Amino acid sequence: MHPTTIAGMQQLTTPYAEVVHHEEGVARACEALERRGSIAITAVTSPDNNKLDYLAVGAAEKTVIFDLRGRGLPDPLRALIEGPIVKIIHGLDRTARTLLACANVELDGVEDLYAASVLSDGFVRPRDGENHGLPALVARQLRRSLPGGDGVASPARCASDVAAMVSLYQPLRAAVASANVHRAWELENDLVGPVAAIETSGFWLDIDRTKTVLDRARHAANDARGRLAVVLGDVNLDSQDELRAALGKTCDFAFSSTAQLHLRRLVKDHPFLLELLKYRKAAMYAQHAEAWLAAVSVDGRVHPTFESLAAATGRMSCSDPPLHSVPHRPDVRECFVAAPGCKLIIADYSAIELAIIADRVGDEEMQRCLREGIDLHRRTAGHLLKAQIGDVTEEQRRRVKPVNFGVVYGMGIDTLIEYAEENYGIVYTPADAKRMRSAFFHLYQGVGSWHQQVKNDLPKTTEIRSASGRLRRFSEPKVTELLNTPIQGTGADGFKRAVVLAHRAVAQLGGRLVHLQHDEIVAEAPDAAAEAAAEAVKQAMIEGMVEFVTKVPIGVKVTIGDAWARP
Repeated sequence: MHPTTIAGMQQLTTPYAEVVHHEEGVARACEALERRGSIAITAVTSPDNNKLDYLAVGAAEKTVIFDLRGRGLPDPLRALIEGPIVKIIHGLDRTARTLLACANVELDGVEDLYAASVLSDGFVRPRDGENHGLPALVARQLRRSLPGGDGVASPARCASDVAAMVSLYQPLRAAVASANVHRAWELENDLVGPVAAIETSGFWLDIDRTKTVLDRARHAANDARGRLAVVLGDVNLDSQDELRAALGKTCDFAFSSTAQLHLRRLVKDHPFLLELLKYRKAAMYAQHAEAWLAAVSVDGRVHPTFESLAAATGRMSCSDPPLHSVPHRPDVRECFVAAPGCKLIIADYSAIELAIIADRVGDEEMQRCLREGIDLHRRTAGHLLKAQIGDVTEEQRRRVKPVNFGVVYGMGIDTLIEYAEENYGIVYTPADAKRMRSAFFHLYQGVGSWHQQVKNDLPKTTEIRSASGRLRRFSEPKVTELLNTPIQGTGADGFKRAVVLAHRAVAQLGGRLVHLQHDEIVAEAPDAAAEAAAEAVKQAMIEGMVEFVTKVPIGVKVTIGDAWARP
């Protein structure tokens, strides 16, 4: 059968697209593509998303549509995709996950045009399809329109997308070079395969335990709702307008806000508000459990989606379901467990942002403590209390955490008070906050000098970078953004490299990564390999970060267990 030419392809740099159906056509097309320096790839799946229908592969001279309906991935095509040739993709397209899930192909040697666009842009534009999708990139980079823009996944649309990627490849590589973000782009490219593998693997959910959590949460929410009805009457607690009106009538003053922090401050004078806080917490637990049960697949696992460039700092997000917002309560996190015959390895960095600050700004006291293995929270608490570190209690250590994590990023008195209460349930008076903030800068003078330098440079600062060169551009930056962006960005640099290294190391032991949580990696390994996998993850996390943090040691805490919750 002769190849079919799809109309409209001459509008792009690829002259034509052919559709191949038979083995001889596949082998011939793959042989021709293999001689190119790079290929662009996208895919169309079956309606149930379990099988590949079409795979579009393109190079400078042509695009080929491989018709895979009713068969697996042919050997010549698998060899091409798994070979050393550069694979061009667009990150908003889920091609990597599709290939891994449907054909057991893990992409390596990827160059992601979406990441190239976002990184070279410096996070100025929103990170969505309207700004970094293929039609937007074709219009902005090539000053042309993209054929087949109806949004429907089809062979013709795939051919158009592949032709666009081929045409965009060199302009976006040039943009990456011009913005000097090549190392950051390498980190994002290397991460594509491991993230697709984590999404495909999923995280095992104990359904019975999750249902128990859901039942308890619903019961607690209903109890709190009943007690509130006695005071407030019949009111929809989830409607902010209704709730404000009812609270204002009951308390005899206008409620401008029903935020948690505001309500907690009023509990002393209006104790019934404690029931509203209990209701919200229980409802939140119920919403999480409901989302997990709705998302669990036939394999007993949830398969969330990770977005590597979700934040301007480079930190990742997790959605569908949003596991990054899972409460730290053990009875809630214990819903996620190891598969039978396996253990979970839970590894996270120890105060990594403080280590990055010590490294980046050269604070001598922070560096000394980290080199000598001194806990920075105890050091800060001891300084504030004028006590020896060994005499600092766990409660005293906990009370200074908001100081270390808040003041270091430029929080003033009022913001520090809110941050401590909102995130740690710790109440600081204005006098407390002022005293602790002053003592912090007296102890860590290098941090104070860094803050002052950032403030001095503020009027002329238009961009800032992480250790890898990850770029963020500003029109009117805030001091807090200039303080936290390079620190969190450097953390993202090291973490992403660590994920790639851990993925490879754990796979060699018969295990796999199952979740990523900010600066935490969760892996699953056979019982017999758990100890080796734990050590492999720990070493990967250290090695990943030491490229970017060189002056202080990197601490990693590792736990082996049956459930996600730490003992």
